[in-house]
Amino acid sequence: MEDLFVRPHFRRKNVGRALFAHIAAIAQKDGCFGVMFTVMEWNGSAIEFYQELSATFLNDWKVVCLKGNALEAIAKEAK
Repeated sequence: MEDLFVRPHFRRKNVGRALFAHIAAIAQKDGCFGVMFTVMEWNGSAIEFYQELSATFLNDWKVVCLKGNALEAIAKEAK
């Protein structure tokens, strides 16, 4: 899943919490250790929401994206 987005008029109505509850139930059913996701530093409302869920913030981790020319260059090595 790439994004979990709750439209503004549904926020603060426990819609996001219900969605996360469903994801958590699937993770537990499948024997997962947890659910990992990312949030942009500027998204204060999302950060606050995750804090309310008692999520653990892994500040030592960096999100890395290989794209564009760099992706193309490394992909050529597979040929």
